[in-house]
Amino acid sequence: MIKSNRPPMFRSRLGTLMEEFLAEKRTLGYKYRTGEVLLRNLDRFLAEHGLSSAVLPRPLAEGWAKRGANEWATSHAHRITLIRQFAAFLHRRGIEAHLPAPAMTRNDDAGFAPFIFTRAQMRALFDAVDRIPPCPQAPGREHLLPFLFRLLYCCGFRAGEALRLELRDVDTERGILLVRQGKFGYDRLVPLSESMRRRLTAYRMVRPAVPPCAYLFPSRHGNAYCHRMLYQIFRRLLFACGIGHGGRRKGPRLHDLRHTFAVHRLELWYRQGGNLMDQLPVLSVYLGHKSLAGTQRYLRITPALFPDITDRMNAFCGPLIPRRANP
Repeated sequence: MIKSNRPPMFRSRLGTLMEEFLAEKRTLGYKYRTGEVLLRNLDRFLAEHGLSSAVLPRPLAEGWAKRGANEWATSHAHRITLIRQFAAFLHRRGIEAHLPAPAMTRNDDAGFAPFIFTRAQMRALFDAVDRIPPCPQAPGREHLLPFLFRLLYCCGFRAGEALRLELRDVDTERGILLVRQGKFGYDRLVPLSESMRRRLTAYRMVRPAVPPCAYLFPSRHGNAYCHRMLYQIFRRLLFACGIGHGGRRKGPRLHDLRHTFAVHRLELWYRQGGNLMDQLPVLSVYLGHKSLAGTQRYLRITPALFPDITDRMNAFCGPLIPRRANP
């Protein structure tokens, strides 16, 4: 038998079980990249604190799950979720494991609501990105950025999905984009409107001839365009449009373009007299959500539509539209 020289992924007494837990998550379709990082962190903690047997005792579980002094609430919540899932996994195998209470995390972001751009703000944003000048250090950005920002809003793409698109994923003639291995590990086809298909054709015409595996939105080195740089440009566009930014986790965020797409699409269907109960699952599939529950988070309705649409949607799928308490 050939032995692998690869060092073990985990080193604590629970290391083998951690590998099985990670494999189970990925078999279910989760990429679990952040989960793997947190699991490695937990593994180091257990090894450093002298875990002597393959169990997860309460002092060590709660010691690792305790929130750090400068830790973001979201990061802490992710750690709580990870250790609770792992403890439940151990329980299913008959192994003693303490399950930290969900109350250990304090959700500082419970009142967070996405920033929904008005249509006038979106027009201003597009006008600003269309005026971005050429740059010798970023060749082609004057073509790349206008189409990329329109793709985020007009098709509700996640930024990471758009940046990972390759030329082989693009059907210019039919106006269809293929998202490979999206958030939940699924592929999906995203059809474009006719106006977006024409923009795609125009964008492809100014791109140099490159192999099919090249990125649709490349950096100057040929890699995928940098997410951090895209966010920096987004911030500059907001400033140019006079749209204030509240700081970290206050928004507007790049991801709010996706929220805005969902809200504007729902409002348009509503004004056209469409059957929202039939169309909500269509929106869910188009956005690449695993279930309707994921789509519900994206829907924030304007006050003018709120009174009537709430009753209609609640009758179909529960409290879809969050009510805002009076200040």
